[in-house]
Amino acid sequence: MLPPDVAARVTVEATRAAFFVGLPALALFVATVRRRSLLGQAKRSRDAGHGEGPLRPGASTIIHGVVEPTPADEAAIEITITQEGHERGPKDALTHSWREVGREARAVPFVVADRRGFRVRVEANDQTRLVDALDEVTYEPNPNVRRRRARLVAGEPIYVLGELAEEAVGGAYRGQDAALVMRAPKRGALVCSTRPLDERFLRDATRHGRFAWFFGAVALLLLAFEIPPMLALLRASPDTVTVIGTRMKPGPNTNCYVDVRASHGDALTLRMPPSACKTLKAGDTFTRLRPIESAWPFLSLPTFAIMLLGLITFAVGRRRPWYEAAVIDVGVGPLARPAKAGHELDAFSQNADANDS
Repeated sequence: MLPPDVAARVTVEATRAAFFVGLPALALFVATVRRRSLLGQAKRSRDAGHGEGPLRPGASTIIHGVVEPTPADEAAIEITITQEGHERGPKDALTHSWREVGREARAVPFVVADRRGFRVRVEANDQTRLVDALDEVTYEPNPNVRRRRARLVAGEPIYVLGELAEEAVGGAYRGQDAALVMRAPKRGALVCSTRPLDERFLRDATRHGRFAWFFGAVALLLLAFEIPPMLALLRASPDTVTVIGTRMKPGPNTNCYVDVRASHGDALTLRMPPSACKTLKAGDTFTRLRPIESAWPFLSLPTFAIMLLGLITFAVGRRRPWYEAAVIDVGVGPLARPAKAGHELDAFSQNADANDS
């Protein structure tokens, strides 16, 4: 059994280590779990694209097939983004930008003929995310205002990520039974993508993997600093010291300073509770734990700085696609304007946010 003073120091060091090592270890665990989840979603997306794997109801199911015509033969989903254009700089070095100032979404339920032989009714709504190119650009009468659109129409291949449920046969759609229904999950939105989703999942999994490696290395480094003092504490034995004299230092925090001589002959000054000056006198002896050097006083601030830097890098490094962030297009030269309002362009300025990702 450890002596009381040794046990107290071990408890302090263990608590400190649990806090400083535990934080990056927790980040490592969360990132690893998230990475495994993303890799699983990437595999389900590939299976859906190849028409392989079972189609089971669940909260994170992916289907892939062709959009069937809607009752009114309208677009299943249409996203319209309004942008205002601005020019900056001298005439010989003009730059321009188109910034999103408004967004409209319209969606109706539609059916997807899944490659695995199932018909799935997709209950899309105005909160549904459409991952598609904003390949239609229309200018308003005001040449500094334009609209960009993405549309999902019948005949297009589509990936849908959401919650798949079985519904009693009888809720017919266009006169035919559709027993499988895809809805938005309880947390999050329904995602419809005209391109495979596995690339996005793999990219995010790679980011989480790097995040896990970073915080795993931080946890191991901090643990390496903690092991030597912990081992020294466990091997430590109390030392008998002899009191030379005592003195009280008054003030807001009154302390008692005790001058002692250790068993190896060195003279030391110990700061002790005020009661020690009342009970100890020259010639008294008592036992104390030999001081153990700890790196934590020097590591606490750098540790927080490193972890904060890692979190900021992780957050800033995430590239948000256009369907999750405001669309901002930038380019060199003056704003491109059509000859007359309402004209549609096939080419337009490069999107700084990689909106097609």
